[in-house]
Amino acid sequence: MRENSAWLTPYKGRRGLVNTAIHSTGDYSLIAVSRNIIIVIIIIVVVVVVAAPWYTVKWLG
Repeated sequence: MRENSAWLTPYKGRRGLVNTAIHSTGDYSLIAVSRNIIIVIIIIVVVVVVAAPWYTVKWLG
């Protein structure tokens, strides 16, 4: 156990904050973050495109 803790402690010291941030967001890489942002943008665009005619009809009607 002592060897494992000695091997993990420096890694935990350097990467602890990074790992905490990663686990709190649920993203494991910058690629995953950018991919999620792209997905969110696509969803927003689709929702706006679908909702815009409905809102227009509602405003006019």
